[in-house]
Amino acid sequence: MIALKFETEIKGTCTEANHKGEIVIDSYSFGSSRYVAINDGERQTGVSNISEMSLTKSTDISSPDLFLQSTNGKSLGVATLTVLQTGGSTEDTQPYLIITLSDALLTSYVIEGSKIRPTERLHLSFTKIKFKYVEFNGNTKNGDVEKTYDLLAKKAG
Repeated sequence: MIALKFETEIKGTCTEANHKGEIVIDSYSFGSSRYVAINDGERQTGVSNISEMSLTKSTDISSPDLFLQSTNGKSLGVATLTVLQTGGSTEDTQPYLIITLSDALLTSYVIEGSKIRPTERLHLSFTKIKFKYVEFNGNTKNGDVEKTYDLLAKKAG
């Protein structure tokens, strides 16, 4: 399961214990790229480029708010995307990937309908990203790794 919450409250349909009322996400993607040129026996690299985060979800109670937020150009504050797994011998969910976006701004909202439930695609711009992975062995947390990148300063932390 993937859950998304914003600092600006937008009600979703998640029913997981620690994520009640958050927005259920079907898929997400973002990435980084860097221009590389090879000239005269040397390799030169450009500045890293971090893409917006792209999300897909089914239409739900959050849809009207998300649409409106895409039109007003205001920051939603911090956005937290949490990827959950079912843990070990218990059926409790454990957050194993947490991506935190600072100063999140909904830059695009698209809804596509057909005979089945409509699907939405969202794009989020942000100024800083925190990427945290938590390792589990069954129910036991084995540690975590957390990295940050400030897009405005172009600096890793």
